[in-house]
Formats: sequence, structure tokens, C-alpha cells
Amino acid sequence: MSRNRQGRGSLRQKPLIVEVQQPQKSFWGSLSKFVQRFFMSLGVLFFVMVVGYGYLIASFLSDTKPVLPDEVVLVYHFSGALEEMDSPSSLFGGPKNLSLNELTEALNEGAKDPKVKGFVARISGNTIGSSQLYDVAQSLEKFRAAGKFTYAYSDSIGETGNGMNEYLLASLFDEIWVQPVGSVSITGYNFEGTYFKNLFDKFLIKPEFFQREEYKSAMETFTRSEMSPESKREMVALLKDVSDSYLEKVGARRNLTPAQLKSAIDMAPLPVEQAQELGLIDHVDFVDKLLAFAKAKAGLKDADKQFVSLVGYMNTKQDVLDMGNTGLADALGKNASKSKIAVITMEGPIMSGSSQDEGFSPLASSKVIYSRDYASEITKAADDEDIKAIIIRISSPGGSPSASEAIRRAMVYAREEKSKKVILSMGAMAASGGYWIATAADQIFATDTTITGSIGVLSGKFNIGDALQEYGVTTDTVQYGDNAAFLSPFQPFDSKGKERMNVMLDQIYDAFLDRVAEGRHLDRAKVREIAKGRVWSGKAALGIGLVDKIGGLQDAKTYAAAEIGVAEADVVFEHYPKRKTLIEQLSMMMSGEWAILPRWLQNVIAEISTTMKLQASSPVQVLYQP
Repeated sequence: MSRNRQGRGSLRQKPLIVEVQQPQKSFWGSLSKFVQRFFMSLGVLFFVMVVGYGYLIASFLSDTKPVLPDEVVLVYHFSGALEEMDSPSSLFGGPKNLSLNELTEALNEGAKDPKVKGFVARISGNTIGSSQLYDVAQSLEKFRAAGKFTYAYSDSIGETGNGMNEYLLASLFDEIWVQPVGSVSITGYNFEGTYFKNLFDKFLIKPEFFQREEYKSAMETFTRSEMSPESKREMVALLKDVSDSYLEKVGARRNLTPAQLKSAIDMAPLPVEQAQELGLIDHVDFVDKLLAFAKAKAGLKDADKQFVSLVGYMNTKQDVLDMGNTGLADALGKNASKSKIAVITMEGPIMSGSSQDEGFSPLASSKVIYSRDYASEITKAADDEDIKAIIIRISSPGGSPSASEAIRRAMVYAREEKSKKVILSMGAMAASGGYWIATAADQIFATDTTITGSIGVLSGKFNIGDALQEYGVTTDTVQYGDNAAFLSPFQPFDSKGKERMNVMLDQIYDAFLDRVAEGRHLDRAKVREIAKGRVWSGKAALGIGLVDKIGGLQDAKTYAAAEIGVAEADVVFEHYPKRKTLIEQLSMMMSGEWAILPRWLQNVIAEISTTMKLQASSPVQVLYQP
């Protein structure tokens, strides 16, 4: 091992002082500061809780509860992504973006509510994909079927980028309004990869990856300078399916043939006047004019009649204040006559362990599918005798095979040991480990554009040893075990390392093929042909037996209710993971390292403020005040 040499002027005794005395001073100083911060945090936390719950109790005792006017128009601003999982509001009154479940439930409730006359949406920077919009479209169709209008407004559709998703959302509404200086930029779909091989070659960085099989192309961005033929073939097919779906659905809603819509796409970006002439939009005007039009359409004559935000509307419809205790309605007997179906939502990459192992606050919203957390949720739902079926909603690009297998095993337990029907609904994607999990379901739903499959495996490392040597950095090592440096980034795989890596990949790949063949009742040889790491659209996946039905989460709910022999109206869909009460969250925080408390104090305050707002704040929110 190399040593650092010091010159003659170096002070030999100083390292002894640093090693012995300085850590003691640092330790006691740090401990003192920690204790001060800890008790200050507790004081602030106690104050916020007292004020928050005092306000909450006062609101419960108050006779003046928020009440909707007799006639309302709902409004909502679509901006950014649509989350799969419910999330708390921002700190003390900031705008809340609804999750997919919250949005569709609010629209479904509005469809039944005689007070609600219509819905006006403002769209800007929407990145909601076609798979999630499948469910939104169904809810808006119910809304329109109830005789209620739906209008969409945008300053400009795709002004700062490709507006395909924004326009896809806008096309779900009766009328589309765009202001006069806007544009309609529906320029089509494309996939543009970035490749680093030439750069890595210059810096002597050597990616060493192994894959099963030729379509498992995630690491091509580092190992190639262009798409492989297999990757290009896969992406061309996927883009064709997505584009064909777009032309068919949007064209039907706008009374345009696929050819007419394709022609408009090829001419885009378009000025609003031309877009109106082509039938892409209905009105070129400002948002205040739209709101005045909607107000007249709804017959809102009085000056105090306002447009009500979808978030505020949800709050007025809550029979029981949601403090995270989802069993409270049961305790009050509200669900006594209804059957229960669990809906377990998984979103993000799949990793082994628990969120608590990683030091995450229980108050934080984590987009990671941790195997122990979700296997536990599935097992709890399986063991609950009141739960008659389980719906898994998953949107994941994949992750750890062992973590995926742990979650899959919990689903098998629910099916085989507890005789529960397990239905799986795919969101934007269920690829690799996401599809591994899906193989344990009785029935799989996917939208026609869901990215499905990627039945394969890859692993490897980046070797930066030569790159370091080029700049004068050397390494040395001692080890116990022939393969201790197996994954070292400072040396390449030797022949034995390559052999062990291939053995591991073959084992995982074979297990993946077995799970698919067993779960989907397919011949293993056929599975091998449609696997190879390839991704498919939901439409293509249906044709090769990887999914059972084309549909969204609402379709999965309808199917699950039918499977247990109960009308959907008589079912309570109980969502997991359940939000914990503040007391439960604080208990979890205190059971871990105390140092985590200050970091997450702001989230505690946000949670309390959310609880306060549900009862105390007005549900009325004006979208635009001319």
C-alpha cells in the first residue's frame, strides 16, 4: 500500500493531538449543539401541535361549516405530472396537486352532484401521459353523460415544448379555448437517445455490462455511440402504437380523421387561428371570456356565485375528517354494510428493504417501492377478513429482482393462502421488475399505451481504473476471498468474474421466464421469444398474452367488484399504504435516530396545516378574477 510522505518541516506530534484531543472537543461540542437543537425542535413542534389541534377542535365545535352554493362550476389547474399516490398539501395553504385517484373520485362525485353544473380546466405544462389520461377520460365522460359541460383553457398548447400531452388532455373536454397570442404545438412523438461511448473512450472509462437479452438496452447509452438495431426496432414499434392510439382517440373526440390529424401534426407548430380553422380548437379568446361564458352557461346569476376549486370541492364532500385514520369511518358504522377491496398503489423504482432502513421520514412522500414495506401492506390486506379482493396499482421501470420477488411472494400468499382475488392495474409502465411483480396477479389490466414487459436482466459496473491512472491516481488493495474485488470500479472483470456474473444473470433470467410462464399460463419457449428484454405497448402486450384486458384503474375496480359478486356502488375501496396519524408518525420518528427530527420538522408542520385546512379553510377558490 502507498504512503503519503511528509517533508522535513512537517510536525510529527500534531497528528497525535488531532487523534486524541480534537475528537473529544468535537464530540462534546456537537453533543451540546445537538441537545440544544433537539429540545428547541421539540418546543416548536409542541407549540405547532397545540395551536393546530386547538384550531381543529374549534372548527369541529363551530356551527359554521363550509357550504357549497346551490349552483357551482368546478375549476382545476392541470400543471406538471399527475401523481399516482395521494400527497398532503403544501405548507400552510399552498396549492395542492391532486393525485390520479383524488382527481377521478372528485369528478365522479361531481357527476352525481346536482349542484355541479360544469367543469373548467386550465392547462399549462401538462406532462400527464396517455395511460393516466385513460382514467381521466372515463371520469370526464361520466361527467358529460350527466348533462354537465366541460371546457379547457390554455394560454398556449406546448409553447415551451412539445404540446402532444397537453393537447391530448385538452381533447377530453367539450371545448378548447386558447388565447389569441398562443399556439398549438402538437409536433409528434420522438425518442432521442444520448450516447456517451466516445466520451468515455477519451477518458478511458470502460462500462462492463452483461444483459439478457439483446433488447435489454438500458446501458446502451454508455456502451454504444448509436441505437442498436434491436433498440431501434423496439422503439419504432412502440412509437407507432402510441401514435396510432393518439390519432384514433383524439381524432374521434375532435371529429377529425386520423389522416387529417396527422396532417395537422406534420404542419405544427400552428398559430391559433390556423389551429381553429383545422378544427383543433374551438375558440380563440381569453380566460376571463371563458369564465363569463361558463358562468352564463351554468346560470349563475348572483354576483357571489364563484367557481369552486376541485380541491375545495373534495373537502366539502368528506364525511369524515381524514387524519390518516382510515378506520374512523368503520368505527362510526358508516361502512358497516359495504364490502371492502384494498387498492395498493406502488410507484417508482423497486428496492430491497424498508424506507425506514434508508432514514426517510415517515412524513415524507417517497416514490420508491421498498420490498418490505409493500410486502407488508399486501400481507396485511390479505390477512384482513373484511378485505374481499386486492387491487395492485403499479407504475414502475423496474429495479431489484430480489425485491420484486419478495413483493410477488406476498401476492401469491394473498391468492393461495388467503384465497383473495388479486387484480393488477398498470399505470404508465410496468417494466422489468414491475412486470415481475405483475406475474402473480389473477388478472392484469393495462392501457393500450402502457410500457409493458422488458422481461430480462442486466448488471455490471464502470471500470475507471485506467482513467485514474491517466491522471496520476493509483490504487492498492488487500482482500480476503478470491472474489472480494468482484465489483471494484478500479479493475476490470477477470475471466472468473465474467463467469460468475453470467451465472448470476442466467439464474435470474431463468427465474423471470419461469414466473412469466407460470403466471401467464404460457409455454416457456414462447415466453423466451417475447422476452429478451423487449418492451411492448399495452396493445401489443394483449396480443401476446402478457396482459388480460385493456383498461385503467377504474376498470380494474369494476372488475374486482364483479369478481366478489358485489355492485361497485356497495364497495369501499380502501387505499394502501394508509396515511398514519401524527402520533404514529412522531412515534416512528422517535424510535429511530433522534437527529432526524429537525430535518423533517417542516413536514410535521405541513401535515398539521393540512389537517387544519380540511375543516377550517373555505372550499371556494377563484380560478381567475377578471
